Amino acid sequence: LRFAARDAARHRSRTVPAVAAVAATVAGVVALGIAITRDEAQNRETYSAALPMEAMSVVDYERGADYGLHESAVTAVA
Repeated sequence: LRFAARDAARHRSRTVPAVAAVAATVAGVVALGIAITRDEAQNRETYSAALPMEAMSVVDYERGADYGLHESAVTAVA
C-alpha cells in the first residue's frame, strides 16, 4: 500500500483519471441501487390485487382459441 501511494503521488497525471473513473463508477452503482430500491418499495406500497386469493386469469391472444384445451390444462394443474 505504501508503494502504491508513493507511485500515485509521483504520477498524478495517470492516477487522477483512474481514481476519478473508479469514483464515478461507484457513484453510478450506488445511485442505481438507491433508485431500484425506492422503485421496489413504491411497488410494494401501491400494489393492489386484481383477483381474489386462489384465483387465476388465463389470457390467450390467438383467434379461435381452443378454450376446452385451456380448461383441461387448468383443471389438470388444480
